Amino acid sequence: MGTMEDTPGFSMDTRDPNNLNLHLQVLWDDIIAEPEGIQSGDCTWRTSYKCFYGTKHCCYRVLSFILGPLLACCLGCQFACLAFQVR
Repeated sequence: MGTMEDTPGFSMDTRDPNNLNLHLQVLWDDIIAEPEGIQSGDCTWRTSYKCFYGTKHCCYRVLSFILGPLLACCLGCQFACLAFQVR
């Protein structure tokens, strides 16, 4: 099966050959990054950083507290079964 570039009349370089959609032309930074005139304050960045890493560390501690002993017990039982298995 061919690619889009094999299709007659299709070009990746000129997708709008008649310039019908000039008003839709945007740059990557316009969508992903903050525009030049509008930037978040430093307080926003510090708060979001603290929230993200605080949540990550809290979830890690809670999950390791709950799942750690259960996983250790299951693996201990599995090791015991393997150790006493008769060939």
